[in-house]
Amino acid sequence: MKSFKTRTTGIASSALALLVVTAGCAGGGSDAGKPPAAASGASANNPPAAAAGASANKPQEAAKITIYANNGRQDSFPQGSQPERLAEVVGAIKDKTGVEAKVIFPPKGAQSDEKLNVLLSSGEDIDLFLAPNWTDFASRGAIQPINELLDKYGQHIKQAWSKDAWEGVTDKNGKIWGIPRTPSLAVSPVWVRADWLKKLNLSMPKTIDEYEAVLKAFKEKDPDGNGKDDTIALALELDPSKDVAMDRVRRAFAGAFTEPGSGDWLDPGDNKLKWPEQAPGYKDMIAKLADWYAKGYILKESFTNYDPTEVLKTNRVGSWGGWYSRMTIIAPKLGIPEMDYQVASELSGPKGKVQTLAAFSPQVYTISKKSKNPEAVIKFLDWIYADTSNFMTADLGIEGKDWKWADKNTGSYEVLVKDKTYIGELSFGLGVANESKIRTTSPLDQKHSELFAKIGHRLFQQQKADRQQHCLRQKGDRSKGADAWRFKQAAQRRTVQIYYGRPTARGVGQIYRGVEAGRARQAERRHDRAV
Repeated sequence: MKSFKTRTTGIASSALALLVVTAGCAGGGSDAGKPPAAASGASANNPPAAAAGASANKPQEAAKITIYANNGRQDSFPQGSQPERLAEVVGAIKDKTGVEAKVIFPPKGAQSDEKLNVLLSSGEDIDLFLAPNWTDFASRGAIQPINELLDKYGQHIKQAWSKDAWEGVTDKNGKIWGIPRTPSLAVSPVWVRADWLKKLNLSMPKTIDEYEAVLKAFKEKDPDGNGKDDTIALALELDPSKDVAMDRVRRAFAGAFTEPGSGDWLDPGDNKLKWPEQAPGYKDMIAKLADWYAKGYILKESFTNYDPTEVLKTNRVGSWGGWYSRMTIIAPKLGIPEMDYQVASELSGPKGKVQTLAAFSPQVYTISKKSKNPEAVIKFLDWIYADTSNFMTADLGIEGKDWKWADKNTGSYEVLVKDKTYIGELSFGLGVANESKIRTTSPLDQKHSELFAKIGHRLFQQQKADRQQHCLRQKGDRSKGADAWRFKQAAQRRTVQIYYGRPTARGVGQIYRGVEAGRARQAERRHDRAV
């Protein structure tokens, strides 16, 4: 078998060496509240800032903000935009908003966070950036709460997200530290090659035993048809950006074996909040993964940092347990038309479905504590949220040049350029709230668009009922002391499943190797949330 290039993360490649932890269980939740109506006199393309400027006798000088453009585009397009194209989009948005953005383009990968920390500590003028974890930045005084700014200038932003989403970026004192990007999602469901199932006359597995039989068939019956014993029955993926490196793996499987799934859980025996790996059934999950690894079903490089794209390119992977966009964005563009990965939506174990929800992401669009013009930042962001055309301009560029609407009523759009010259440095509205409203006409991107549309239409409608149903099954007093805040955070990890099939209020499975340093950092963060 080809050995894929990897770099170790301190996690042993043998599954027998796995020590694991999960994250998230608890109660609470409600319907999205109705935010105040948008300020009178403002419209989607003529927000308050622009309207005020238009009424002046002479043009007002544009408010200037500095954006650290770490919205993820630096990883896909490390070269950045052509300077003249970036300037063109900056100018178009300035004309609409009265806000002129200066862009600091970050390096790709982990160096992006490193540069951000250096810029913040050195006092560099930065107004807007994507905080990987708002609790970290808030605890060290690097960002500012935005409650009043949202009330005055951010009505479209407030309307875009549910009450539950706002709770995920709000501390125990009611301070909102940023704008959400990702709500509770099943970000690491189990995917299976449907075309291979058909080829081998198999059905989509619904139980762990059926799934194991599928893995065995993929391993032994050469579904890729290359005549070699090199089929990768199952590829898993680590998340090296997190202290809990195996977060994505456990999100895919732990829910089948443990009642709390991914996260802290309330032990009814002593009414105390406990670590995920202490949950009954967790050892069963580890034993099952170790067995699959020993049988050669799991890609050996799964427990190192390998390049998933390179592995998928081989056309030898039968099942995937990692980040969802590998299947919705990368796989369809590999030039392998028969490759058809589908979510094993009914796959369940002794304790319920395997793929369930992650917490609301701690990633937020946030404003630096030292920002000289936070009002202009919120006006800029509110313009993006005010209309899908505005979001598309910030994301893809100039309408009619970089993209056009195929049908704005349905959010269907067409990209007009083959090679991007503007890569989206100003796209600080990325997230389910906006992406669920649009879909590309490109067949290569249809799976991703359909997934986000499904998320947008189902997530916010179902959370309350499923959370309440879950709460009725829990025991213990969650209303007192520091644990109440931990439960509020953990509750976000046990919300309704929004992919396919029957919703469930079970937690997301997680797995990781228990490195002491990583666990200490995680405990420190949890302490910050608790107090």
